[in-house]
Amino acid sequence: HGVFDSSVFGVSHQRQAEQRDRTKASGAEETQGFTVDTVGVFRHYTLGSDLGEWTLGFDVYRDVVSSFLDKGAAQQPKDDVQGPVADDASYPTAGLFAEDRIPPPDRLDLTVGARLNHAAVDADQVLEPVTEAATSLEQDWQSVVGSARFGYDLAGEGMRLYGGVSQGFRAPNLSDLTRLDSARSNEFEVPALDLEPEFTTSWEIGLKQRTDTRTAQVALFYTRIEDGIVRVPTNETNAEGEVLVSKANVGDGYVWGLEAGASQRLGADLELF
Repeated sequence: HGVFDSSVFGVSHQRQAEQRDRTKASGAEETQGFTVDTVGVFRHYTLGSDLGEWTLGFDVYRDVVSSFLDKGAAQQPKDDVQGPVADDASYPTAGLFAEDRIPPPDRLDLTVGARLNHAAVDADQVLEPVTEAATSLEQDWQSVVGSARFGYDLAGEGMRLYGGVSQGFRAPNLSDLTRLDSARSNEFEVPALDLEPEFTTSWEIGLKQRTDTRTAQVALFYTRIEDGIVRVPTNETNAEGEVLVSKANVGDGYVWGLEAGASQRLGADLELF
């Protein structure tokens, strides 16, 4: 492994296929479906040093997508453009990361990390929602996110204080950008071609205890959301009377919560939790 202590390498291929056959109340029949082939490769390295225990690596994945819509005798030119998502499309993602578990001074340990993210979409067959004409979509996004976490062993009874802050990044996926399909009851989702990524920042603080006979944990978390991708109405309806909805970056907000759990061993073969 050269300068590294160890490494792990992986390669993968996954195929997902889905088809829906639908008969509407009017008696009209339609068939739609999609196929996704995903190939990927990753490699992770570990390295011990005076500056801590390092984990470094990269991962690359690529979705290749095809989709279709068949309305039989009612087929129109716009129905040939795409199925439930863009046809003849690809969606590659890649990441490069580094994490360091810093040697603990006394009872404190600290882990810091950073990741460079890249995502892109290249779709040749997308239905433009306003003109209902075939168009294409090509876009990419990059972001750097980081995290820092700590753990501190308190005196007595196996108590440990922990917490941290971490950033999150999610680029709009192919469904966010190009979905053309039923959403909820009486709703139909149309493509949103100008979406931007969403970002999160999360804070967490907690306390753990572990002894030979019991465990306990309580944690408080708060996540701030910026430009969250949310489904919203367009104030329009289609020919079948369904409300048209689409995705937009309007989900600014937060999520917070309190989690707690415990277990108690009552004997060699019995535990309550």
